[in-house]
Amino acid sequence: MRIAVTPHAPADALLARYAAGDAFLASRLGGDPRAPASFHAALARCRRRAFPRAELAERLHAANRALGAAPLSLDNARALAAPDVFAVACGQQPGFATGPLYTLLKAATTIALARRLTQQLGVRCVPLFWIASDDHDLPEIEGCALLDAHAELRRFRVDLGPAGPPAARLCVPEAAPAVFEQLAAALPDGPHLERVRAELAPRAGERWPDWFGRTLLRLFASSGLVVFEPRHVADLLLPLLLRELEAPARVPAALQAGARALAQRGLSAPLRTDLPSAVFHVEQNRRRRVAPGRDDARALCERARGEPDALSGDAGLRAILQALILPAPVVTGGPGELAYWLQLSEAFDLLEAPRPVFVPRTHATLVEPRVRRASENLALGQAELFLGEEALARRVPPPDPERDAALRGRAQDALSALDRFARELADAGAPVRGSLEKLQAAFQASLDKLRRQALEEEQERAGVSLRRALLVARAFLPAGKPQDRVLSGLQFLPRHGLDLYDRLAATIDPFEFGHLLVDLGDTEPAHG
Repeated sequence: MRIAVTPHAPADALLARYAAGDAFLASRLGGDPRAPASFHAALARCRRRAFPRAELAERLHAANRALGAAPLSLDNARALAAPDVFAVACGQQPGFATGPLYTLLKAATTIALARRLTQQLGVRCVPLFWIASDDHDLPEIEGCALLDAHAELRRFRVDLGPAGPPAARLCVPEAAPAVFEQLAAALPDGPHLERVRAELAPRAGERWPDWFGRTLLRLFASSGLVVFEPRHVADLLLPLLLRELEAPARVPAALQAGARALAQRGLSAPLRTDLPSAVFHVEQNRRRRVAPGRDDARALCERARGEPDALSGDAGLRAILQALILPAPVVTGGPGELAYWLQLSEAFDLLEAPRPVFVPRTHATLVEPRVRRASENLALGQAELFLGEEALARRVPPPDPERDAALRGRAQDALSALDRFARELADAGAPVRGSLEKLQAAFQASLDKLRRQALEEEQERAGVSLRRALLVARAFLPAGKPQDRVLSGLQFLPRHGLDLYDRLAATIDPFEFGHLLVDLGDTEPAHG
């Protein structure tokens, strides 16, 4: 595995500003992620808060053990009970087959960052993945995409039913294993394909987030990742949510203040501010935002005491609840999360939550050997890898003109022979002449097709064909978007092993905020 940084990949402008040290952005995101002092200050903020460490550690240990976590993950879960052990956290909704690659890149960044900060801060840091199973955006989690062996983009989807219930209350549908098998059949063949099928397939009837969680634990079995769902601590979160029901307008007001602060710097605010509250409740298996004029806060409170996971926070409040319940001085995330965390500064202050340092997740394109060889054969530089299908198709050199002329000459000889045969039938009747005319037209079309196919095949053998150009274009920008936002992370496992992302987490520099080109190499591991 070889890693290079490229300036040519598409990049989010706001994230680039933050990574470059923008002081205003850093002031709202816990500090400059390039400065060690930021992490020491965030650690001090965490130390000033009393966290429910014993309960948290016990429940995380039990939940991860139930999902088959490796010993290091279980040890990390137990360790959080100690007052001088902290978490580096990330999160994502539980997507089908882990969803886009960026999910696994978040986890890999979090693991790498926990290792680095353990050394730099002198305290044990545990990588923790918050499975946002309280979310109800089902279309976002029910599908994934990959490139098949022919470099065609294939999409797979399992129907999770009508939108409304949170993912925490969903089970794997009966149809999901069959859809996963269709996905596995479309994956490029490799020595680890059967292990992907055997170890990562969903089980009909298991909780949807449990499938997601055990997949993460399997893919990072050597890295000590701990997975976490809000339901594990729903009773611990409940007092915080009830407090918001008592004053439902205060978090939206803080978001309005955040939006004004961003507007003064010419930045847009992604989170709505015209909302009645920041709290959702589950009613008749549908997740709905609490509205004071419609919902009885007292009745909701009483119900929540017997059903703690009936209440949850929205995307903004979720980030603050995480900071209030987890001893996590550092979080990792992508451009979307960075944008809404920027708006949360006033809400963090309002709820007296210790603000973590926001560290951008790794952005990367994984390059398989066949893709690298195709780009080398086409003599593509880094700047050309991200140009897209149309531009790369134009980079394919035309066929050898001498070879093309020779084949055209041979085709003309064949047509001339057919013409001589046709002249022998000049006196034949109308049916024969009609059949002959059809034969001549079809023969010429077939010769043209054969000539083109022969030239394309010769280009393919030389490694400079249109097919190779499209392979490169779709590997780097599938559907015209960055690879890590489209392709499933399972794409690369059959050829490179189920420990691929463990190895990636051990290799990347979490403080390299540029876009990485990760060359997966020509050899496959004997293990994993």
